[in-house]
Amino acid sequence: MNRLKKNNKKILQLLNSKNKENVELGYQLCKGAAKGYDEEVALVLRKDLFKCLIFGLETKYLESLRTIHLAGISGKQLEAAMPAIASLHNLYELDLSFNSFFTLPKQIGSLRNIKKLSLMEVGLMELPKEIGKMAQLRQLDLHGNNLQTLPPNMVCLEKLHKIDLSRNHFQYVPYLLSELKNIRVINLRENFLTSITAFALAKPGTRNLKILDLSSNSIDKLPTGIATLGNLRKLYLGDNNLQELPTKLPTNLEVLGLGKTPKLFHQYISKYIKCLHNLKALELGSNSITKIPEKIGVIKALVALDLSNNQLVSLSKDIRQLEVLMLLDLSSNDLSTLASEIKYLKRLKSLNLQNNKLSKVSREIGKLVELERLDLQENQLKRLPSQIKNLKKLKVLKLDNNPLAASSIRKIKKLLPHCEVTASWPDRPDKLFQKQDFIDDIPT
Repeated sequence: MNRLKKNNKKILQLLNSKNKENVELGYQLCKGAAKGYDEEVALVLRKDLFKCLIFGLETKYLESLRTIHLAGISGKQLEAAMPAIASLHNLYELDLSFNSFFTLPKQIGSLRNIKKLSLMEVGLMELPKEIGKMAQLRQLDLHGNNLQTLPPNMVCLEKLHKIDLSRNHFQYVPYLLSELKNIRVINLRENFLTSITAFALAKPGTRNLKILDLSSNSIDKLPTGIATLGNLRKLYLGDNNLQELPTKLPTNLEVLGLGKTPKLFHQYISKYIKCLHNLKALELGSNSITKIPEKIGVIKALVALDLSNNQLVSLSKDIRQLEVLMLLDLSSNDLSTLASEIKYLKRLKSLNLQNNKLSKVSREIGKLVELERLDLQENQLKRLPSQIKNLKKLKVLKLDNNPLAASSIRKIKKLLPHCEVTASWPDRPDKLFQKQDFIDDIPT
């Protein structure tokens, strides 16, 4: 027993050493330890799962894991660990993100039980065709690499339902994506797409598509076939060069992102609004809008509306028809008053008015009894109406960078005893009020 304790102590010293060779020796001693090692040693070993795989240590522990993240390894090291990884039949997710290798070893095809593979920002230039053998793969995250194409064999990934190709170097939408029978989510944000005409929208695979993110590219036009995506619920097109939309959009669309598309907005957006009856969230930020789109009130199901970073000076009467609206972002506009129309949005939970020119808030604000978050930062407010006390459900009130007197702030806090009120001001010496970031609830 004393000898075992002595060996364990020696092993721990090696494993906790800053010398890599000593650490390596520690793992080798564990591998050759005839009488094993204690739990204290085991806990240290498990800090480096890669070495456990290579030396065949802690096998029962490894077999119990659903997720493994291997950090700081090269392509050759990954190749050496493949047989051990392939033997872990309970493994659901393999996360190889933030390592450095230009391609994957061919042995990746042996991981036939893996359901989620994460390869974010590893520097991949290409994928091996063997990836098509990962028959159980359901999610594939390739965000932030250098990919321009996908191997044709990926069409064999019949269970794949989510793929993230954002921040790569794709100049066109890979055709094979439309051949994936169960694909539900495709993210192609921040690539170099100029057109999606090669995207076979009529194929069986894309008919099941629910989320498509094409934002932050250079797309100037969408194919008319996009209307055939009957199951599409979320479509993100912001920050592109779009000048027009197809005559028809998917009828069941619930979320539409059109931020940073000023050419499209000024020429076409109003005529499409009346066709979006099922829309629940609409993003129109950063479009130089001077007035709220006409007939926006016909979107009766709208729950979230983002009109931030525009040039609005007032709210139109049409907004009063959005009776189920819960999230409204009007930050970074030119509003000088909060119009009485706001009182009709009785289900509103989050209202962002940060960075406007508000010198007054209408007493009608007190009728928003469901409001939970109100951001009035960076305005010109010297007081708030007493009706603010009616907001019994308000949890967060941001008043930072307004010329409010300390006495006014104390009064507001008394009126809202259960609300977190922040009201810092650069020239105010007291440290009672600390600035915090507003929580952005608008879906993206």
